[in-house]
Amino acid sequence: MTNANHCTGWYNRYYTLTYNFTRCPKVFFKLAVTVHRCLNGHAQPYLSDYCVLVAIADTRRQLRSINLQLLAVPRYGLNSYGRRAFSVASPTVWNSLPDFNRDRTVSVDCFRRLLEMYLFARY
Repeated sequence: MTNANHCTGWYNRYYTLTYNFTRCPKVFFKLAVTVHRCLNGHAQPYLSDYCVLVAIADTRRQLRSINLQLLAVPRYGLNSYGRRAFSVASPTVWNSLPDFNRDRTVSVDCFRRLLEMYLFARY
């Protein structure tokens, strides 16, 4: 047994996040607010690059969902880690919001209040 092998099980148990984003309201709230800031240009550019509207994506111009302000969810390779990446989790959270919460034109404070009311009603 090498020195690294005895820590592998412990590391996997305590340091891998197993959040289901639709069940953990804190993570859901934080991701939704971050996406709203990305879409309004108030977030870091490296985060904003992952939030691409379906209407802007080149391959999806004829979809009926253009007016719904949905985000394009990229494909991911690993089922364990890929879906928890910001590039996949943030569009998934944004697309799961109801239509009245996906309004990009409202201020961040108003969006937070609407999101809190939605999450309180849901949980």
